[in-house]
Amino acid sequence: MLELDKLEANYSEDFYYELRKYNPETELKRAARTLFLNKTGFNGLYRLNSKGNYNVPFGKRKKCPALYDKKNFIEVSTRFQNSILTNFDFETIIDSAEFGDFIYCDPPYEPLSVSSSFNSYNSGGFSFLEQERLFNSCKRAVQKGATIIISNSNSPKIIELYKDWDIYKIKVKRMINSKGDGRGKIEEVIIVMKNSNFISDSKLSKKFANPIFD
Repeated sequence: MLELDKLEANYSEDFYYELRKYNPETELKRAARTLFLNKTGFNGLYRLNSKGNYNVPFGKRKKCPALYDKKNFIEVSTRFQNSILTNFDFETIIDSAEFGDFIYCDPPYEPLSVSSSFNSYNSGGFSFLEQERLFNSCKRAVQKGATIIISNSNSPKIIELYKDWDIYKIKVKRMINSKGDGRGKIEEVIIVMKNSNFISDSKLSKKFANPIFD
């Protein structure tokens, strides 16, 4: 929090771009840099260019937005004390699943049209081949007894790919759009492993309509 306070004190457009180019040496400073850029960049977007460099433009707010909630920070830190955070390819993580494990996947969404085809959140992008690789990884995990929930766009390709699983349509408010009148609620899907009792046995069942496929 002290590192974030230091960054907040220097808030300006020039400082944002200087920090964006800078690669801190310590994990603490890198974490503070990432959070600061995400909070002060355009619409909270996270995106890398083809060279793997963060390239989101400045958010142009007159005042620095709140960078953290102290109470929430402390609570999250406490809950993470017995957690292991890793950074691997998704297939490696999903393939390590065992019976009884729960997995939530939130991949870059499949575009609904050519004009909405942005999915390059990292230097490699996320093509439909990656969507298929995710699907196959999840199938293997389900066969081992894992429970999986995946969120994605309501794309015909995604509906076809996961047609043997339960698919629920939901309305979600999205704020990442260059035009203010283009923001609002859009339809997305929540995909649950076939024959899973997770949704019907939880409070989440109240939020979802009937599945597209029974």
